[in-house]
Amino acid sequence: MKFKLGANISLVEKIFFFQNLEIMVRTGIPLSEALATLSEQSSNKGFKKIIVDLHKFIEGGGSLSQGLKRHEDVFSEILVNMVAAGETAGKLEKTLNNLSIQLKKSHGLHNKIRNAMAYPVIILFAMLVVAVLMIVFVLPKILMMYEGTEFNLPLPTRIVI
Repeated sequence: MKFKLGANISLVEKIFFFQNLEIMVRTGIPLSEALATLSEQSSNKGFKKIIVDLHKFIEGGGSLSQGLKRHEDVFSEILVNMVAAGETAGKLEKTLNNLSIQLKKSHGLHNKIRNAMAYPVIILFAMLVVAVLMIVFVLPKILMMYEGTEFNLPLPTRIVI
């Protein structure tokens, strides 16, 4: 069963999923039981359905990586391959831990890029507001000063007016 809900699942939810799954697997909780617990705790209905599907798939004898691969719109190919490698090597806990660390770094980088892009947008918006205010309020007053004179204004000033 596939769900096309990838757009509704945030990176933070994926981080918590892998982080909590790693902790449960490390403490000896069976993977199927860990997924059942995580599905009960998920507040995102779409992600909850995916976790329930993973739980059913694993109870049916499938592996975690195969279950994740069924939801490629949520879990990237590299992520699925890392889980598969961890399963093959018998180091699933370490792999899940590495995934959560990597996803945290990715989230941090995404936030830094978003914040870095916000500053130029704010400056550009402020410049536009100042330009509009100058044209609406300052330029008419300057024009009133020069209306009565016979003084020829420079070409750039005439173009602006």
